[in-house]
Amino acid sequence: MNQFPVVIHHNPECGTSRNVLRMIEAAGYIPTVILYLETGWTRPQLLALFAAANVTAREALREKKTPAAELGLLEPGVSDAQLIAAMIAHPVLVNRPFVATPLGVRLCRPSEIVFDLLERLPAGPLAKEDGEPAIDASGRPVPGIPSTASDRFVARAALSADAAALAAIYNQGIEDRVATFETTPRTAADLGGWFDGKHPAMVATLASGDIAAYAVTFAYADRCVYSGVAEFSVYTRRDQRGLGAGRVALASLIEAAPRAGLWKLVSRVFPENAASRALLKSVGFREVGLHRAHGKLDGTWRDVIVVERLV
Repeated sequence: MNQFPVVIHHNPECGTSRNVLRMIEAAGYIPTVILYLETGWTRPQLLALFAAANVTAREALREKKTPAAELGLLEPGVSDAQLIAAMIAHPVLVNRPFVATPLGVRLCRPSEIVFDLLERLPAGPLAKEDGEPAIDASGRPVPGIPSTASDRFVARAALSADAAALAAIYNQGIEDRVATFETTPRTAADLGGWFDGKHPAMVATLASGDIAAYAVTFAYADRCVYSGVAEFSVYTRRDQRGLGAGRVALASLIEAAPRAGLWKLVSRVFPENAASRALLKSVGFREVGLHRAHGKLDGTWRDVIVVERLV
């Protein structure tokens, strides 16, 4: 169970949220349940959640049975920054439920979307909140209901010809402000050092051959004693987030690391980046420490969690 963490941002008063939680538990998982109406939200947390789920603040706004109209949030011209500030003041304004697993983060409306985030389906029969069947008595999803995430992606070594695609994905991560302290967009030329033949770099591709995600390693330190230690990063193209591409790329990087003479992979992640933390935990990384005020991003001091894995 613990090898595949599931987190649900849950509102017990919502029928869809209750049904998603029931589906997760019926599949045999013991999820971490975050009662966000009680815990509230922070700005970094919402930015990370929305970026991982590939939704805007507007798309994540709950309108019914909330003060959204009263606060003027439904008017045209209201910015994402204004929406997020309102969500922090009124947690009920965030739609529900958001679910995070190593296979991605999704706003699970309708509830059967959650099946795409799980490694196994619940036993049937199982219905949606409106009474319509979702899983039949034999345990199979009914027609039109998504199955669990499957082998959508193919892993391979990154090539220098991939530099432009990787730079585009990296720049999306820079724009989202939830994965890196970097603020300057990269060009393909800037990534030339990624293909030095010494440090593995892997991509996950779609059937079309387009790159959906990448995972890459970098030198950790100059001293020879650290020659087998590498830092790494993993990024997923915005329109492919939540579908497991990052996990495919990272898993293939872990397999390639020993062949390159590496024995440990290390990295840092923002504490509020729940999707990345779940992904890393699912493939064997452990959180070994917290660096307080490690760097400033847009004028705000940010903490980072240190992760490592022996390979």
